[in-house]
Amino acid sequence: MPIVAGLRLSREEALELGSILTREGSDRPARLLLRALTSGQDFVALTTDDKEEIVAALDRRPTT
Repeated sequence: MPIVAGLRLSREEALELGSILTREGSDRPARLLLRALTSGQDFVALTTDDKEEIVAALDRRPTT
């Protein structure tokens, strides 16, 4: 389970986040996240821009 911006994500959460990022056109952080997940990396190294794209995608996701 990768750690993204200080948060440990389950496999399902990481896949959902990768899907959200891809749909929103944030390909670079999506690729980094999915690469970390498939290769078993514990940490995902993100740039400031990557982090901002992730936070923005999470802010826009629908709530249930």
